[in-house]
Amino acid sequence: MSELTCDSRVLEASSAGDIIEIAFHGVHEWTHGGKMQRFIQQTVMDVDPSPSAVVINLLDYDYEAGNDISGLFDAFMDRKRHRLRPCCIVATGRTHGAMYPFFASARILDTFRLRFVPTIQEALTWLHNEVAQ
Repeated sequence: MSELTCDSRVLEASSAGDIIEIAFHGVHEWTHGGKMQRFIQQTVMDVDPSPSAVVINLLDYDYEAGNDISGLFDAFMDRKRHRLRPCCIVATGRTHGAMYPFFASARILDTFRLRFVPTIQEALTWLHNEVAQ
């Protein structure tokens, strides 16, 4: 069984709401989805004011397939402000190859203000433009 580790940090502080990073580390197993979802929910609820944007860092997470990635949707939903918040998923290699088609095929990228990018810096660049709108 692969151990899932989770951590978070503020990437940029702002009075309008911080841009936070939520990172997952490990090799995907079907049991991870619920744990990831609970960690995301708790992390975004603990930030006050609500985060203006979220970066999901999967650079150290090896994902192959499975429907348990639906827990990532909690990063997009701002339950305090009753809106969708912009979000970037930072992923490369097999993880990107397995996840991106799922999100792209259902038009989720535009609907949820979501982008896949290969680096944290590219995530911040895109999110600055989205948060400014």
